[in-house]
Amino acid sequence: LIVISLLLSKYHWPTNSSKTLTTVFAEERPNRYHAGIDVRTYGKSGYPLFAIEDGYIERIRISTKGYGKAVYLRLKDGNVALYAHLEKFSPELEDAVAKLQSNLNSYSIDHSFGKNDFRYKRGETIGYTGDTGTISGPHLHFEIRNKDGQPINPMMEKGFEIEDNIAPVPTLISFLPYQPESTIDGEGIPKILNLQKRGKMYTSIDTLSIHNSFQIALSADDFIDGQPFSYGLYRIEVFIDDSLYYESKYDKLDFGFSKKIYNERNYQLHKITGSKFYNLFNSSANNKNKFVQKNIKSYLFNDDAFHKLVVVATDNNKNKSTVEMAFFSPKEPLKNTCNLDYEINQSDGSVLYIQIDSTVTPSFFLRNKYDYNKVLDPEIKSFGVNKKIIYGQNKVFTILEVVQRTNFGATISRTFHDLENNQFNHDNLRGLFDINSYHYGTVISFKENIFTGLDPFLSIKRKNKLYKHQLSRVNTNQLVSGPLGFNELEGTTEIAIHYNLSPELMIKKKINGQYLRSDKDFVLIHDTGHIYLSREKNRYNDESFVWIENTSVENVLESEKIIQGPYAIYPTTKKINGLNIALNLNDSSRPRHTGLFSFDSLKQRWSILNPRLGATSSRKLETSIDRGLIIAAIEDTDPPEVRVLSPGNGATYKAQDFNEIKFTIEDSFSGISGEENIELQLDRKPLIFEYNSYRKVVTCKVKKPLNPGKHELYLSYTDNLNNNKKTKVTFYIKDE
Repeated sequence: LIVISLLLSKYHWPTNSSKTLTTVFAEERPNRYHAGIDVRTYGKSGYPLFAIEDGYIERIRISTKGYGKAVYLRLKDGNVALYAHLEKFSPELEDAVAKLQSNLNSYSIDHSFGKNDFRYKRGETIGYTGDTGTISGPHLHFEIRNKDGQPINPMMEKGFEIEDNIAPVPTLISFLPYQPESTIDGEGIPKILNLQKRGKMYTSIDTLSIHNSFQIALSADDFIDGQPFSYGLYRIEVFIDDSLYYESKYDKLDFGFSKKIYNERNYQLHKITGSKFYNLFNSSANNKNKFVQKNIKSYLFNDDAFHKLVVVATDNNKNKSTVEMAFFSPKEPLKNTCNLDYEINQSDGSVLYIQIDSTVTPSFFLRNKYDYNKVLDPEIKSFGVNKKIIYGQNKVFTILEVVQRTNFGATISRTFHDLENNQFNHDNLRGLFDINSYHYGTVISFKENIFTGLDPFLSIKRKNKLYKHQLSRVNTNQLVSGPLGFNELEGTTEIAIHYNLSPELMIKKKINGQYLRSDKDFVLIHDTGHIYLSREKNRYNDESFVWIENTSVENVLESEKIIQGPYAIYPTTKKINGLNIALNLNDSSRPRHTGLFSFDSLKQRWSILNPRLGATSSRKLETSIDRGLIIAAIEDTDPPEVRVLSPGNGATYKAQDFNEIKFTIEDSFSGISGEENIELQLDRKPLIFEYNSYRKVVTCKVKKPLNPGKHELYLSYTDNLNNNKKTKVTFYIKDE
């Protein structure tokens, strides 16, 4: 009896489609956490869904968006099992849904049932997998919610165990300055290190020197035996010198904090690297995220000592991986005391290095002048205590990188030197500016198209005055400023890089930007008032330098017409919450058919922004954004295209054979929002229909046989920019 009771206490797996997961609990989604698990159905719909435990149907929701068709099963233990994106429900639920939709005259419904209306035993079928709602392909989204309505991790429940013996794979670790005075290896920008597996742990070959307070972020993927996807973690712990400083564990999600995901995940590092990062700190003092078990805002030592960092990453099956590395925390920033004498021997490209400071141990690398990522170790000969000759390898690896470390291994800085000593053509030098705002300040960087080896400076023009700032060469061709405060950027109209050559070489960039502060109303006007950015003070905590410029997007539009723009709003790598956009249209536009669109550079396509409908008679488009985008006002006058699959125009059917109306509807640009964009009538009577936004298919079940004779089907469909098209289909039912 005990054995039987234990077996029955396990939940039943929710479907027989597979036990392959595509997503696990608490994985990162845009602006939110994933609240359950996704079970793979291999591109098919129609697999049965089982009650995981005895219970009753508490709620059904149906929509063309979100979870599509979803059913909520209240279990006998008080939890709720949620099944989403269904194709259909069990027959008795389908009948109940049809009556509700008829009574409400709506496809979309949200209805609660009583305890005794629809009861199911463990293992009984309550519905079938599908592809309804906002979805990228057929699958089952499944959640378990506790008595308080909070999603809990299904993989921690009995019956949801997955065979998994593969430990997580940490790939990147980042150290981030926390204050303007903070430095990582002498630089005031985040340091991202590749992790390599050595024995049973992951580590980096670098020993960092970290001065003042800092933060840490980790990128890691998990894998499951025999499954082709990568997954999120279950638990992360941070130990420094054997003391626990930070811990997160993904057991229970509080919906109130789901949209604050970027306090616990790192949006900026994700945008910069393409990899998802877990913050090993919590950036908000008020964020009581239930995932964070032990919190720290930043790490601080400054004690002239080495410290051992250990990060333990655990997956949902308790497989663990460990990251171990050391860092040095000086009381004062380590000074650059390395000296390189440019006595280049042109015949063999050798360089004489004279070491002045005996506390510094240099390392030397040769970088490829055409591909800076390619590196060789040079041949080195020592002469006495403080002299070395570094020999060049060939005429391609001609950039010498000198990494300066203390004798105890802490990195001080890196310098880069041109062994060819070329006098490059000034006209060939170009570069790209970038501006990145962090919570401790804004950093301006410049990326050279060719390595110069020179030490230019940065100028910022504000209120018709030039302000000079030092630059550091952090990579072969990348120069960065120190952190700049809002007072050093407000009113900026131009930034420039100055090379001390004869004549002076200056590369400049016009800037239309303002510093977005939390305690001050923000306004930025561009293009003679055609676009207007704003945000009220004291509504959001984030701060950033925001700028806007005209841009171009080539060869992506056919019949559509850009009315205003495109404009590029920056930054694109940092959240800028609640930024309002007002775009004033010119007199030649047709406002009802004009919308505000953003451009996806990766997918090379435009997507309409909310609000979806065109402008009012005031000729103004308005929305709000939470990140930098390329935007434009675009006119679209093409209506949707429809292909009627059933009934055929002029076709004749037997009454018993005609049981479904079905057609596809496509709008390649502004799109179809949902059922509200579609009208369907049969013999002048409105029909309740289902619109599958993933497959772009409209279906309507014909419940009763039609009378013999002529019938008319009327279709009206409108896209998101008010372009409408109507179709009439005439068909016949045989008189038998």
